Amino acid sequence: MVAAGAVLAIVALPAGLMTHTKIPVALWILRRPSEYPDPVLLVDASRLGVDVVSRAVEVSTILTDDDATLMPERWVGDAPSDGDGVARELTAALDVLTKTVHDLGPESALVPPPLRLANVPTHTVAELQRIGAITEVTRGTMRPGTGGALPEDVVKPVHVRDGLPAPLMGPALEGVAERELTRPGAVLVTTTHGINAVVDTVGGHRVSQQVTVMYAHEDAFEPEFLARAVTAEWNDRFLSGAGIMHARIKDLQVPMPSRQAQRELVSSIVAAERVAVQAESVIAAASQISKSLLAAARYRVNLDAKTPEVL
Repeated sequence: MVAAGAVLAIVALPAGLMTHTKIPVALWILRRPSEYPDPVLLVDASRLGVDVVSRAVEVSTILTDDDATLMPERWVGDAPSDGDGVARELTAALDVLTKTVHDLGPESALVPPPLRLANVPTHTVAELQRIGAITEVTRGTMRPGTGGALPEDVVKPVHVRDGLPAPLMGPALEGVAERELTRPGAVLVTTTHGINAVVDTVGGHRVSQQVTVMYAHEDAFEPEFLARAVTAEWNDRFLSGAGIMHARIKDLQVPMPSRQAQRELVSSIVAAERVAVQAESVIAAASQISKSLLAAARYRVNLDAKTPEVL
């Protein structure tokens, strides 16, 4: 087709434009064959956010090329680089890295005070109910209505994993029985597709039947500790099922240190979780720094000598 002069232009497009494939595609613009064909316009529009570049290449040049490739990237070269943009990206990434490392604070924040845990008893949820340490274990009361849907305010398994909806307030409470609503300190648990739990600190939620509601005796457990204990990795062994993995709530095992020890442990766990979130920012910033440094070398961008002390 090229030799016959039937190709007017080839445009390389970004990957992911087609719904059925992530493979990059190219747009071929054809014309009637000609004995004396005009040059083929090769356009590289394959990179989002980068200026489109093009080049008209003689048919004879394409046919005598050793690779005889029609990929526009092969012929048009790089788009002019925004040197200021590369420098800005590098500076921004360095700033994020410096600030995040500074915000991590002293290592001691992650270390709990000395705790004597050697004699801490461990019980199943069923045993904790029998001794009164857990006072209630019930299923939510809300069932799907006509069409199988639940109101958006109802707590479902996805909310236990990703965050609770706003509680019912004001006029929305009209006609709702008090027994249908959670109380502050409720531990909401799901055990399908993994074990997840969250503390309802404010109460006032309606809960679907797919979610279990637990309340602990105030002298036995901090709700935050109980929620983290039921989701601990040692309880994963209770998950079973040929298709959907599920665990029985009453089989889950929970250690029972003192309330003070629970508070200390939760404080250190929260600090560790905060570091994990900050670490993601560090990883992203470090990756951008690497990309920007290589881009600076590739596109001949001068870099300042100034470097944050953290590096």
